[in-house]
Amino acid sequence: MKSAEKYLCEIREMAYNSSKGWMVTVESVFEEDYDDIQFRNTLASINYKDILQDFESGKLDHFIKENSGDKRLDLLISKLAYSLMEDIKDCTQNKYSDKWNNTYLSFIPYNDCTAFCSNVDDFLEPLDGYIICINQGIYYCLNLISKAFVVETVSEDLKQYKNNAPELYNDAIGLFLEPKKEAIKNLFFEPEKLQPQNYGHLSAFQSSMAMMIMQFIGLHEFGHIVNDDLTEVTHYKSHLGAITGHEATEGDYDHKKTWALEYSADEFAIKALSSRAACNEAAWANFLSIYYFFKWLDDVETKIKKPISRFHPPPMDRANNLLRIMKQTSEMPQDAERVINNISMWSDTWLVQNKDCYE
Repeated sequence: MKSAEKYLCEIREMAYNSSKGWMVTVESVFEEDYDDIQFRNTLASINYKDILQDFESGKLDHFIKENSGDKRLDLLISKLAYSLMEDIKDCTQNKYSDKWNNTYLSFIPYNDCTAFCSNVDDFLEPLDGYIICINQGIYYCLNLISKAFVVETVSEDLKQYKNNAPELYNDAIGLFLEPKKEAIKNLFFEPEKLQPQNYGHLSAFQSSMAMMIMQFIGLHEFGHIVNDDLTEVTHYKSHLGAITGHEATEGDYDHKKTWALEYSADEFAIKALSSRAACNEAAWANFLSIYYFFKWLDDVETKIKKPISRFHPPPMDRANNLLRIMKQTSEMPQDAERVINNISMWSDTWLVQNKDCYE
């Protein structure tokens, strides 16, 4: 039986070497002129304790001085994956240890979908555990849409940033469809252009929203594992084939069965996130980030004029199903409906303002 951990390393290496890989992260993010401050801020945004310790001890200074390019990327991705795994374990209150102890997660630069999970290789040989693969590019897309949300909601003294929201939102759509170096140049807030207190507040807001959505994605995939969906959810065959070059068969497809499993994994994820929230308002704030994410995916489909994945329900159907679950399990705060309406209004306005991108 093949090692799941080793197989995940293998397909990650294949994706890096593939001409079809999502390569903007390798080719553009860590160029020689890449700002070391941005690299540090990216690592700090993960909020991984070892990174914070490295900041204090000076180890990170040495690493940046001695390494560039792919080695920086490897550090970022490995820390992000580990941090996400720890967050998801916390969200599930350390339940399902029999599953987690055999689950391996990685961010991979493939160009096929947002995320998937599997317990077999691309030849359908069983693994000794589970793998969760998340498209490396989604990290950058989520930071762009989170930044768009943040600048749209800033106070009057920072209103000049509101003009950037449509560009950021549409850059994320374009980046999801095709890696572009230009789209990631404005990924983070620039400390030299803001007062320290404003920079810290805005950066924390952006990072928190992006990581909340990332946690939902990881929890959704783990939900498939917990629910024992992998014998039914067979579209991993296509995703693995796209990475390895092996025949990319789509596998069996049953619309009603597959979509039901996706809704169930969504429910697992949102309930896990809500269980960790400090209060009802915080749980709804988490949900609104996820709702915003699905609205953005809906706009991606508007751009390409077809579903992102026929294996999944339409994004807004999933968002509204989660809204129904939230209403059934907790009281909806007064402001939540207003934010939902604003999300729809903002995104529709942003798309109109960038109509040329869709023609």
